[in-house]
Amino acid sequence: MELLVTRAEPQATQTAQRLQALGHSVTVAPMLECEVLLVPDEPLHHAGAVVFTSSRAVEALTGQPLLDTLIGLPAFTVGDKTAEAAKASGFSDVRSASGTLEELKTTIKQAKLQGELMYLAGQERSGDLLGDLEPFGIKGQILEVYRMRAAASLPDEILLKLRSGVVDGVLLYSLRTAEVFMRCVEHENATESLNSMIAFSLSSKCKSVLGAFHHVMVARTPTESALFDLTLRKSEL
Repeated sequence: MELLVTRAEPQATQTAQRLQALGHSVTVAPMLECEVLLVPDEPLHHAGAVVFTSSRAVEALTGQPLLDTLIGLPAFTVGDKTAEAAKASGFSDVRSASGTLEELKTTIKQAKLQGELMYLAGQERSGDLLGDLEPFGIKGQILEVYRMRAAASLPDEILLKLRSGVVDGVLLYSLRTAEVFMRCVEHENATESLNSMIAFSLSSKCKSVLGAFHHVMVARTPTESALFDLTLRKSEL
């Protein structure tokens, strides 16, 4: 299949390489760009644990003085990839959920923490992690360590591929990515070009904005391997 990967770099190139190894032809067009935010480096006396819902938050913290303050605390992560990033940054006590926010909340509730939860996050977030944990006596604070800047337009070569009908499917990893992609397509009056394409989505939340596609397929679980399974299943039909 001819696939378009829309996630931000450097993950986009890594995803493209994995898809090519599966036999797909791949073009990369990131819809978001990560910008690291500088954070205060003073000690956080009430922090008893940290939580990451994205490996980008771990990467954004790496190299900042605050990391030295937090490195000895337990770290909760939404999934295994984020856990790997946390371990690579020096966290030794890393507790991973199975890929969803609900499972992460359960993992945190079962831990019986001492002290506040420090949520290292991006400016754009889905759900209300700390708000949902508060009724269980778990207090915390959010520290924004990165933001994702939206692309203003699609590159000319990508538009040409979309309009020519050579693209079979588009991989979309988040609702915001899907929204930015659709906004760029609509801005170029290229919405009709999606009529013959498949949207491969990591989340069912994306379906609400992807009506222009011929078909929307949602991964069984919110993992890249499950998303890849969809592309293989479709290519075999």
